[in-house]
Amino acid sequence: MKTRITLTAAMLAVAINYPLTAGTWAPGIAVDGYTDDWVGIAPLAIDAQDQSSGRDLKALYVANDGTNLYVRIDSYNSVAFSGNDLIGIDGDTTNTTGFNLFASGIGSDLLVAGASMYGETTSNFNSGAATPSSVSAFYPWQPATTVEIAIPLNTTIPGDIAQAFPGGLGSTISIIAGDSSNWDTVGPASYTLATDPGLSPLTNVIDNCNAYDSTANANAGTHPGTVDSGCTLTRDSDTGASGQAGDYAIKGTFVMPNTAWVSNQIARRFATPINVSGAVNVTVDVKGDPSATHQMIWLGLIDADGTYVATTDQAVPTSAGWTTVSFGDPSTAWYVQTAGSTPGLDLSKIVEWRLGVSNNGDAQGGTFNVSFDNIKIQKAGVSDWSLY
Repeated sequence: MKTRITLTAAMLAVAINYPLTAGTWAPGIAVDGYTDDWVGIAPLAIDAQDQSSGRDLKALYVANDGTNLYVRIDSYNSVAFSGNDLIGIDGDTTNTTGFNLFASGIGSDLLVAGASMYGETTSNFNSGAATPSSVSAFYPWQPATTVEIAIPLNTTIPGDIAQAFPGGLGSTISIIAGDSSNWDTVGPASYTLATDPGLSPLTNVIDNCNAYDSTANANAGTHPGTVDSGCTLTRDSDTGASGQAGDYAIKGTFVMPNTAWVSNQIARRFATPINVSGAVNVTVDVKGDPSATHQMIWLGLIDADGTYVATTDQAVPTSAGWTTVSFGDPSTAWYVQTAGSTPGLDLSKIVEWRLGVSNNGDAQGGTFNVSFDNIKIQKAGVSDWSLY
């Protein structure tokens, strides 16, 4: 919206209250321009389509972990990220400190302008560089309809208050996002910084692969992993292995060159970690391709610490129907691709899976349609590991 608000002094000398939104603990958020890790997180605020120039703001999403506040801004149009993109954070939820950003009524203590961060006071739109002076991460650099930003929770500011988030985890902030070129804004809204809830409930299901519905953007629920040179990947939905209405699978059209061992990946990331402690085997339902006689599949898992392990290659099923493929014990039979700061894969905190199709050593490529459903685990001594 672009309406400027006139506030009296009496109105300004009060704490600002907006509908309170409980925070989302999201150590799985990755600032990479893909939004599959935001699936299930509701927008904090929305705005109507009403601009003909600049960024026409659509929705504001917020989540956090113990290190960063994660902000996602969606727009109706594709615009390059710039210093015109402003975020104001009222760390103490009172307008007796901070700047009345966009005449919204909040007292913005921390200003994020593009990737740079500054303090604000009641009389200064910019009271000097924050520490750190830039966000932890942002994406993308090119025009896009989604911008992701990670703001350090330990940011200090030269302002009316010294800490951008003075109350820490469990405290409430107010936030607004806007474009300074057209004064279009989304928010302000209140957000309570989530605290670590501990481990997620134990489950036997890593993902039921209902990443899309029949009409949604087919790419919304996943992202591409590493796609080797000469490979292309199209992601779509498919009817699930059960064949029942409402059950969907993830379909990949993998185009492979005539090069040995090149790999093509579909991946999905979760904001909240999946707890599959005790897994001794992982299976995936795979709808194969009769022409994939020289192709292999593999599975990888990543934990919240960044440890990434993957299986050895197994043959792509050449049945056009569904086949359950077993990948073995991720703790002992898989191979470390990337080591996190803590040794070993933490099965209680899985934040991403990756499924890849690769050529074998025969170097025979082609176009292959392979679908995936029901990524599940088996525990020692458990024979019934059906979805529930």
